[in-house]
Amino acid sequence: MEISYQLVYYKEAFNDLIHWKKSGDKQAIKKINEILDALETNPYSPTPGNPEELKYTKGFSRRINKKDRITYGINDDKKEVVIFRMRGHYNEK
Repeated sequence: MEISYQLVYYKEAFNDLIHWKKSGDKQAIKKINEILDALETNPYSPTPGNPEELKYTKGFSRRINKKDRITYGINDDKKEVVIFRMRGHYNEK
């Protein structure tokens, strides 16, 4: 399978990824991996994670679980998906 987009992580997103790996939450880790794989191949894919446009900034979110989401932006010119966060919800502090 050819990767068509590169994933770029904000520092907060990278720290969130470390948090998830240390958490031992196998279900969340599996979902995160599914979402990241989908974002690499086609960030506009309707699955997994129920993608939604962010309300207050340009970008999208996909559900990891009931509480947590991956938030990201897409740069089609550079073929990059910029991951902002991987915990919480985009309108939480």
